[in-house]
Amino acid sequence: DPLASTSSTHRPTHASPDPQFGTEHVLRIHLLEAENLIAKDNFFKGVVRGRSDPYAKVRVAGRGFRSRVVKEDLNPRWNEVYEVIVDDVPGQDVEFDLYDKDIDKDDFLGRWVLGGDMGGAWLPLEEVKSGRLHVRLESLAPCPSAALLEQVLHTNTLLQPARGEELTAALLSVFVDRATDLPLRKGSKPPAAFATLAVRDVSVKTKVRHGGGVGGGPGGGVANPGHGGGPGVSPPRSPWLSPPHAGGPAMSPTMLGAPGVGALTPSCPPRRLEAAEAPLGWLQLTLWYHGDERKLVAIVHGCRKLRVVAKELPDPYVSLALLPDRNRGSKRRTSAQRRSLNPDFNERFEWVISLEEALQRKLEVQVKSSPSFMSREKEVLGKLHLDLVQVDLSEGGTHW
Repeated sequence: DPLASTSSTHRPTHASPDPQFGTEHVLRIHLLEAENLIAKDNFFKGVVRGRSDPYAKVRVAGRGFRSRVVKEDLNPRWNEVYEVIVDDVPGQDVEFDLYDKDIDKDDFLGRWVLGGDMGGAWLPLEEVKSGRLHVRLESLAPCPSAALLEQVLHTNTLLQPARGEELTAALLSVFVDRATDLPLRKGSKPPAAFATLAVRDVSVKTKVRHGGGVGGGPGGGVANPGHGGGPGVSPPRSPWLSPPHAGGPAMSPTMLGAPGVGALTPSCPPRRLEAAEAPLGWLQLTLWYHGDERKLVAIVHGCRKLRVVAKELPDPYVSLALLPDRNRGSKRRTSAQRRSLNPDFNERFEWVISLEEALQRKLEVQVKSSPSFMSREKEVLGKLHLDLVQVDLSEGGTHW
């Protein structure tokens, strides 16, 4: 109410955030794979060497994560990502413990503790005879530029693993100061008050204060609305998480504590599509090779200015095939969008293939229309062929 006034004798004073408020960042842990693990499941009293069913436990900053179990494999590939909010306090080690899953008691397969001043792509497991672990750590620092958000979201799309929660793009901070003039409980007893804050499925609660209100210092923060991470606080002036690497997604390992820098600017579409020669329309596509997972990745973003070929609008979808193969294992397709000449898909597809083999293939992309009541046959609206040897698969750029 702009007309309301508050007497200076009743105006509440405001607290200041804790000095640690604004120093947090996100540590992103990539648990990739392991090699030469010891075999715990032996047969015939050890005469026949067996396998192990390995999984990993990861602990950092009071949080714990557990990977899925890979059955009967001494060289498991997890390709899982975990994220945790950490501050700048030194000595926050990342602990990796590997186990063999058993019916009764899980067997120990090795350990590695990664300190803030250490790093490396492959870590030799300790307290066991053989085995090493492949991990990557990224320190994601919030940046105060809203213009970076599009780049961060694009980078996350490229790096999003097949399993797990959505990668974090931003941190939301809330400083809870105080509440005043709360109603008294029965018998004129002051309430034991607290406040709760929630974003999506993430909920935090302030400390309980006895008296007439909530306050007396900083409350909880709501962190990481991008997925269901735990509570924490982060800089209110720095919402976007900057990608910690430069030069595209096929990067070398980023060590814990490395500074965050902006990178990976996507290519922009033509400002006026009608000014260019595109009689059948435009397709926006991201294509790159994921070196860690050994996969060719394609992201179909959408189409613009498709040509009308019938009386009614098409129901477009996009199909992809790695030539010369045209079998079911090579083909991929998006869902269909109803009645549109400018559909958006934003769907990701993968092929498990070596880089050498990928460079010998061609990617065929066709935009088709689903059969309608008037036409019972699929209709091809346009297509293109990309010779992958001529594409910079390490760039991961988005192109029209």
